[in-house]
Amino acid sequence: MTMTSRGKLEYEGTETDLFLKFNGVVIAKRGQPGSQQAGKWIVLEPGYEVIDGGDGNSILIRQQGARVH
Repeated sequence: MTMTSRGKLEYEGTETDLFLKFNGVVIAKRGQPGSQQAGKWIVLEPGYEVIDGGDGNSILIRQQGARVH
């Protein structure tokens, strides 16, 4: 879990899925291994964009084009 001045970022997992929550709202889920979306974030909330930072430790979240995390 990460807290920034822009909002609260949390990861929530089940036996089969990993979800990304921003300010208490599930905005994306991680693609399943072996699928076309494997290793990518699948956006579940309109207006959001989720991008891995490329280093395995960071993430960029945009809402309506503006960076929010």
